[in-house]
Amino acid sequence: MPVAMADVGVKLSTDSMVGYAGETSSIDLTVVNNGAAIDTFSISVWPQQYYGITPTPEKSIVTVDANSQETIKLDFYIAIDAVEQTPVFSITAKSITNATVSDTQTFYLTVVRKTNVYIKDIKLEKYALDPEETAKIETVVINIGDTASGKYYLETTIKKNDELIKKFDDTLEGIAPLSTAQISKSYTFGKYDRPGTYAIQSVLKDNNDKTISKKATNLEIKVVNKTCDVLLGDIIKSTKFNFFWITTTLTIKNEGNVPTQNCDVTESVPSFAKTLFSPEKEPISATQAEGRVIYTWLIPPIEPGPVNKVTIKYSFDLWRIWLTILIVVLIVYGAFKFFYKPTIVKRHSHEGPITRNKEILVSLDVRNRTKHEIRDVEVKDVVPSIARVVEKFDTLAPRIKTSEIGTELRWKIDSLKPREERVLTYRIRPVVEVAGTLNLPEAKARYVDRKKLKRIIASKSLLIKG
Repeated sequence: MPVAMADVGVKLSTDSMVGYAGETSSIDLTVVNNGAAIDTFSISVWPQQYYGITPTPEKSIVTVDANSQETIKLDFYIAIDAVEQTPVFSITAKSITNATVSDTQTFYLTVVRKTNVYIKDIKLEKYALDPEETAKIETVVINIGDTASGKYYLETTIKKNDELIKKFDDTLEGIAPLSTAQISKSYTFGKYDRPGTYAIQSVLKDNNDKTISKKATNLEIKVVNKTCDVLLGDIIKSTKFNFFWITTTLTIKNEGNVPTQNCDVTESVPSFAKTLFSPEKEPISATQAEGRVIYTWLIPPIEPGPVNKVTIKYSFDLWRIWLTILIVVLIVYGAFKFFYKPTIVKRHSHEGPITRNKEILVSLDVRNRTKHEIRDVEVKDVVPSIARVVEKFDTLAPRIKTSEIGTELRWKIDSLKPREERVLTYRIRPVVEVAGTLNLPEAKARYVDRKKLKRIIASKSLLIKG
């Protein structure tokens, strides 16, 4: 027997260790084959489980060459509620080919508990829900110590693919010795929430924001898929009437929680209304059958949700002729108003860079293009504060008034006869060097027409390029 025992040896990296509840401690286990041939050994640990301590070798069978050795890991998982103790484990390597060849070593594991408070369980009332159902979550926190607990913080989260859906925060203080606290939370999922697996996790932390314990579970949200038949059956159709047209709107929504398929929507109209038919989006086809025209639109996949919708709108333009006549009248009237109304045109005379010592000539061309006289013409222009007015005028001199926004110029003209025009000029000089462009605002003119109505016209703003 002594000779046989010498053919194998068990060596441990240490014969004792301190392990902490809720964690896994590991040592190295080396099997030495002193025999003259390759051999296979079974690895066993006794006891296989001891009051919350579970030893697990990396391999249960190890093959070792002759006069060689093999090292594996031996893990000791210590449950978080394991009793503080120092059990002894016997670790044996035994030849499979020769039962008399074996060796045993002992290992002492001292269990130390870091905390008496931990999450014992996280439970759901239901683990599969339809959209709009409520998930009821219960987290059980236990104090296995013989004194009341201090302050702890419980964070419960609901996530979908690492995306945070909901977070609950609770403060736990004074859990009685050898007792539990049940923390219940509920969350109602939305109608359009995505189907699939949602991770629910509770994390217990201490005053230093250190994680003490955590538990997790999964919840499944079921698929609600709207097929084309169901989708098209839910179409909302509305029609509005007025003097010029009839408008029909089809609204298609996805009331499920997954995207829909491609679907075809058809509408049938009388053939005589074909020339009046005006769709907002062109249909993919139009076929005639038995005095009617059938129009077809393709509806692309629609994402779930109230804002994700497809709208099909078409009209029957009952009064296109009236609309054409109205457009012609408006064009004629607009042309008449454009060519036969007073105008004011603002121009400038300047070349080269815009500098402080260089004057810029600005002109205002006021024309009466109507066929009647206009009276009490008052022309107003504003020079921004970036420039000042040179009080030297080639034409009628204005009244000048300064303000925070710049210099205001006003000219009074008693009347302008039909086709008469008046050119007003003034000069400005920038107060600083201007790199780029100088923008002058629009000029305005107020006058009284032949009906004694006050009218206002305006020029375009003036952009002077340096």
